Amino acid sequence: MFDYKIKLFIDTVEQGSFSGAAKLNYISQSAVSQAINKLEVEIKTKLFDRNGYKPVLTKAGKYYYNELTELCKEYQEIVYNTIELSDVQRKIVIGISNNYEKKHILKIVSEFKKEHDVKIEIKHHNPIDGVEKLKKKAVDIDFGILESYKGEPKIYSVPIHSLIPVVVMSQDHSLANEKQLSVNQIVNEPVVILNEVINKKTYNHFMNAFKLDGYVPKIVKECGNLEDFFMSVRFNEGIGYTVQELVNDEEGIVSIPLVDTHHESIIAIAYEMNSKDELLRELVP
Repeated sequence: MFDYKIKLFIDTVEQGSFSGAAKLNYISQSAVSQAINKLEVEIKTKLFDRNGYKPVLTKAGKYYYNELTELCKEYQEIVYNTIELSDVQRKIVIGISNNYEKKHILKIVSEFKKEHDVKIEIKHHNPIDGVEKLKKKAVDIDFGILESYKGEPKIYSVPIHSLIPVVVMSQDHSLANEKQLSVNQIVNEPVVILNEVINKKTYNHFMNAFKLDGYVPKIVKECGNLEDFFMSVRFNEGIGYTVQELVNDEEGIVSIPLVDTHHESIIAIAYEMNSKDELLRELVP
């Protein structure tokens, strides 16, 4: 709808910096700065005070941003109403990051389609990308871990299912025959974990659970993906904390329910709050 310079202006305000807007749009920080300079020349108005560490909106800049965001909302509503009046079948794009989310999607979508003639498209993405996919409107709705959406003021999320926390270990481990495990039984065990590159918010939530459980884990290795994680556990480099839904009968690995712990993972469904699409609100339970 808008000139690209205006989009970069809005992104800079919402990301809090030129570098944030650059990262969001996969361009250089100087390209963002130059685009906004050109915009300020075009409208003959200074939009940012650049004297501090981060750009701060001027009085005129605040007015400009507020009016633009209102125009965006009005435009989205016009598009939605236009689509509603057309004969074209609606399409809703759903993002997922893990296969265990599929069964929950199927249940929700099957009920939804009983009352609405819509086409559903599923798009897979990395766990770290869900929020950005929503912000960029690459997906209409996203399924992921609840912690991923927390602290995002423009994302509305609803928890739909709690996953089962388990400890995974080599089948040769001395605790492999236990029916369940408590924190006290494993506090001295070496631990293999997934690193924060997978998703920083869920990583921080994961590490805080150890603190709430009352101990500091003996982390011997941080892995960048699930394959390395399960391989390290299989080779008895340490035990791992995960959820049962991710284990999938991994050969050479035993999963045992973890009880009396603060470790938890909850699947949530989320969409952008600025969306005027009433269908999305009906789809979200």
